[in-house]
Amino acid sequence: MLKFEFCEICYSDYVWLLSTYTPSGRVDKRLDRDPRDRTIAELGLAGWQMVGVLSATSGHISRYYFQRPMP
Repeated sequence: MLKFEFCEICYSDYVWLLSTYTPSGRVDKRLDRDPRDRTIAELGLAGWQMVGVLSATSGHISRYYFQRPMP
């Protein structure tokens, strides 16, 4: 059975955060100012596939979800 790992890019309060989820927990990395396009391109090159987007204008929260097969 194919297994996946997941990550998300979250934008809230003018801060970009990349979170990677593993069985041992969540790892957060604060990103440079507005690096969304560059980060999405880098994730694609690393084998991540975008699987969902949640965008809300109230509170300026956006989330981009990615998955890739586990090695």
